[in-house]
Amino acid sequence: MKIAVYGQYYKEEVSTYVERLFHVFYNNNIEVVIEKEFYKFIQKQSKLPQTYSTFSNHQDIKNIDVLFTVGGDGTFLRS
Repeated sequence: MKIAVYGQYYKEEVSTYVERLFHVFYNNNIEVVIEKEFYKFIQKQSKLPQTYSTFSNHQDIKNIDVLFTVGGDGTFLRS
């Protein structure tokens, strides 16, 4: 399974949840790619279990199974 993760900004108070999410991915050997700019935010705030690949546009993620969005309504609509 391949999952893409998209977000527009990152609030420190959600770092625990994001870390849990990525540990679930890691523990289940799920391939993950993260939107490039969002990944920069995550790296500053959270301790991820590994290094991840990134994407910059929809063409980079043609073969994904699931797209997770982290944020509010605007983030969901933009994704």
